[in-house]
Order: sequence, then C-alpha cells, then structure tokens
Amino acid sequence: MRRFASRILELLQTRGTPVRTLALTVHGANCGLDEGESVLALAGGLIDGVQRGACPGSLQKITIVEKREGRA
Repeated sequence: MRRFASRILELLQTRGTPVRTLALTVHGANCGLDEGESVLALAGGLIDGVQRGACPGSLQKITIVEKREGRA
C-alpha cells in the first residue's frame, strides 16, 4: 500500500498530468492489513512521494475517501 501510494504520485508527475486534487480510497483493508494499517500505509506512501518531490507541481490537495461509515 505504501509503495502503491508513492507510485501514484510519481506516475502523475512523469505523465505531466495537471491535477489539483487527488482522491484515493483505502485499499488493503481485509486483504492482509486492517483499516488502521491501510490508512497509515497510504498516508506514509503519499508523504514519501511528496518529500521526494515525486508529485505533480499542480497538486494542492489529497483526499482519502471511505464509503463505509464504520471505517471512516
């Protein structure tokens, strides 16, 4: 999950995708990680990408969304 999140930012940057807002869902819950671990891994990967400068310069906001109220 961590690598996945970091890779998303990297791909958006290398493809020159002019994105201002990025919305992501939490993956991995019930597939080896619990909800908390999944969110932390996702956030960690996004932070890794931003700190490396591997994200689009146009990016202003990242939103993590969850449909299930119990997980949010």
